[in-house]
Amino acid sequence: MKRHFGSFSVLCAAGFLFLGSPSLAQKLDVEWTGAGAEFSSYLPQNIRLEAVKPAGIGPLPQGLVRPLFGQVLVGPAESRRPFTILVDERSEGEQRLYVDSNANGDFGDDPAPKWEPVTRPGARTSHTGTAKLFVRYESGLRVLELAIYRQRAVKPGEATAPLYCYRKWGYRGQAVLGGKTLKAAIDDFLTTGDFRGSETGKDSGVFLLLDVNGDGRFDNTGERFDVRKPFNIGGTTYEMSGLSADGDGMVLVPSNRSAAETKPNPVLTVGGPAPRFVARTTDGQPLRFPDDFRGRVVLLDFWATWCKPCRDELPNLKRVYDDLHSRGFAVVGVSLDKKYSGERLEKYTRENNLTWPQIFDGEEWEGEIARMYNVTGIPAAFLVDGDTGQIVAKEGYLRGSQLRPAVEKALGPGVRAGAGPRPAPESTLAMSFSQPREAPPARTPASTIVWSNPRPTAARPAADAADPLLSRAEEASRAGSLMSASDLLERRKNPAFAPLRLLAPSTAVLTGRSVARRAREGYLRVGWYYRCSSCNKGHLKLGGGYAVTETAVVTAWHVMTPPATSTSSQAVAFDSNGTVVSIKGVIAASERMDTIVLGVSGGALRPIPLSPAAEIGDAAFCFSDPLKQRNYFSAGIVNRYHVAGDDGWRDPERADPADLIMNVSTDWGPGSSGAAVLDGAGNVIGHVATIRPLFDEKPRASQDPAHGEEKSGPLMTLHDAIPARSILTLLRR
Repeated sequence: MKRHFGSFSVLCAAGFLFLGSPSLAQKLDVEWTGAGAEFSSYLPQNIRLEAVKPAGIGPLPQGLVRPLFGQVLVGPAESRRPFTILVDERSEGEQRLYVDSNANGDFGDDPAPKWEPVTRPGARTSHTGTAKLFVRYESGLRVLELAIYRQRAVKPGEATAPLYCYRKWGYRGQAVLGGKTLKAAIDDFLTTGDFRGSETGKDSGVFLLLDVNGDGRFDNTGERFDVRKPFNIGGTTYEMSGLSADGDGMVLVPSNRSAAETKPNPVLTVGGPAPRFVARTTDGQPLRFPDDFRGRVVLLDFWATWCKPCRDELPNLKRVYDDLHSRGFAVVGVSLDKKYSGERLEKYTRENNLTWPQIFDGEEWEGEIARMYNVTGIPAAFLVDGDTGQIVAKEGYLRGSQLRPAVEKALGPGVRAGAGPRPAPESTLAMSFSQPREAPPARTPASTIVWSNPRPTAARPAADAADPLLSRAEEASRAGSLMSASDLLERRKNPAFAPLRLLAPSTAVLTGRSVARRAREGYLRVGWYYRCSSCNKGHLKLGGGYAVTETAVVTAWHVMTPPATSTSSQAVAFDSNGTVVSIKGVIAASERMDTIVLGVSGGALRPIPLSPAAEIGDAAFCFSDPLKQRNYFSAGIVNRYHVAGDDGWRDPERADPADLIMNVSTDWGPGSSGAAVLDGAGNVIGHVATIRPLFDEKPRASQDPAHGEEKSGPLMTLHDAIPARSILTLLRR
């Protein structure tokens, strides 16, 4: 069913959007479509499958082998109904799909969904399809098309593979903005079936999309506007009114609220310049794009190990690379893998013999390079001429059978001048920054990106230059007593394990002030002294740490990742008195546990016992430097133990200790990573890892934003710590 809205003036009451100067009547032609709507990105909604039949479901189809049930809620918020989905696993490669399209509990009166297997050589069978949902609004019944997919079937005894869905409905059309015709759309991004969106939180989940820069697509940044927030285009601020569940009657009117003007995004067109950047590869080497590829043609490939289409495309890319590398074809991979996936990425590239450089910052879709190139889906690729810096081909023309002809055309006849071995990158880079802007907020782990084109750079406090720790680090650097980043990273990859004689846990309960004193005396500041690529001055980037013996210090793995904005970095640590502690090696390390144990010498270390005995409800304390607020002490309790990547369904007592996370209600922030969490007896029961927000709608998808989107503002924040019982298993290996 389609509904068409024609051209209206600013005085009309409903069914139109007004764009442009408030004094002029503008036009928008939009068309409702309940099926087949394609947007530039989507956020898969996880449908949990279980063997238990939901309440209200009547007789099942005959001949089921292994039925699994899940439900998705779609429709107006006040009358939203669960639509039940049944997956029958008949064998590893065969599944059948049933959908209760009218939500009446009967699978026998619904249109058959489309559900097709997808099988590729060497891969297990996955399935994809669509189903119709009959959703009732005040204006009448609408048929909404739901895309459904399952990445793979499961083998007997395996955990159930999840089912995913996303919307195929919305409004598409065009708008007139300042006399210019633009593509426009209204997107129910969270697949709720309610175009009013959420009234609370950071985002409503429903967006007005405008192709402001005219490149034919909707970018996730700069071209997507929340229907519940004002926005500014061309110096005029607008807001939506007349919101309704089915999207009818929306009006865009001039707003008296303030909003920063949205500038058009750069247009990444063939023949245009490729955005320049400097980054560190996964082996710690600086890479200047595209400057390091003069004389060659280079493919910038955005991918992730979790992305099945990316993995399917890699064999083709590798064949083309192997065949044409000698003629001057190069590849740079940009991984959008989740943080703490570095080991998985390294293993995957090694096992599949992917020899080209990889960039990985753990920021997924919010990574600086991904945002610079407006990446909204992967695989995505840009073919760039290293001499001119121009984009010669992009995205869909760089996959499958089209990749090789595109690369050969760009290379031209013969061999490119830059083919063959390349010189090692310079150890020091001096990059100029014009028109500085404010830097994006720090995230954990530290980003590996350094901007070389105009990009925000935050002003440092004046006190930074007077920091006594900075001057002591500079002296230690001049004396040659600090370990280089390359040395530390190599040792982190290949730790020299040695057994440690740990202190026995204390059982005497201390007063709060006594715990604070012990925490402060045992606290170390650990991290990096580095020279900034922007100002060429020395800076410190420090987290927390704690001594477990007089020669061993524990901190978080990600704390010991060199800063992205550095031209040279050296590992450094300070004891509680501010004395430099020399880092001599790595005793143990696990990215999976976000833990590293450093061998050290010097300073006055006060070892603290490790205790695995903390239980839910026990007192917890933390001493750290959140956001450079030094010597901050807070108290709370142990909230829970859970399995990493899970929201509490799995039994932590049966999980691998390497996967355990402890939630604690003490306070911490960026800069606290690696600091000890103590119990009431002054024992270390864990250390600071991350901060994770929880949202008011569909929190599971919010915690795992597969496409880098947040659905609403946080109602609370989880403080994740690595528990001592996990750390002890690492030390005993």
